[in-house]
Amino acid sequence: MMPITGNDSFILSVGGGNFGSKAAILAKKWGAVNIVIDSRSDCDACDIADVIVEDVDDLDFYLQKKIQLLIADGMDALINILDIKTPDIVVPAVYGHLAGRVAKRFLVSSGFRVSGCNSALREVLRNFPEECISLVDKPNSVMITSYMPEEMLCREICSQPSICPVTKLEKENPMHELLSNNIENKVDHLILLHSRLLDDSGGVGGIIGKDIVAMLDYLKLIKTSDNLAIVTSCSCHGIVNFFQCEE
Repeated sequence: MMPITGNDSFILSVGGGNFGSKAAILAKKWGAVNIVIDSRSDCDACDIADVIVEDVDDLDFYLQKKIQLLIADGMDALINILDIKTPDIVVPAVYGHLAGRVAKRFLVSSGFRVSGCNSALREVLRNFPEECISLVDKPNSVMITSYMPEEMLCREICSQPSICPVTKLEKENPMHELLSNNIENKVDHLILLHSRLLDDSGGVGGIIGKDIVAMLDYLKLIKTSDNLAIVTSCSCHGIVNFFQCEE
């Protein structure tokens, strides 16, 4: 579970839909500094926000017990906020892979031409347990994994115990370990962000903000012709972007 420090925490939700709003309500209960980003002025978080702004400069990074909603592009706003103050927790509540999108945008802004790396994807798929593969998007070199069979659904509230309450099967390894073990020697660089539950109710997960900062710092070391995998994973599910960097 996420190491919450109480009302001095800073919780940032990227996405103001259902999950982002749930995280914001939870953070408000804790009394944390609580910011939600969404590009839509009619997102769900509009109904629960105490303050709505359209510029990062108008955010109060010390305002506790209130929900601040920033109407802006999530990727750009996240990168800007990381330069100002590192969130304790970042909740990825947008469509797709937040870490993958942020990493690609950062690499492109650093002067790289970034494309998918299907050769690395194929190499990982060769030995990855087939029953844990939920989706393979070859055009974008994305892989989604899960211990939950396609025909079954996770419980909405789940603490991710070692024995799944739906399938009744025990996980031999957490998904983040399974992904790490199968990817680490097949790419030049592996960056894995571990998604943890915000509390023991199991409704919402997040990533430690310092881990995202560390990812961006590590990306400064990438060289031309390097390939890399960006992974976000909890104990049960995961998503991977495979990237190739060129000049």
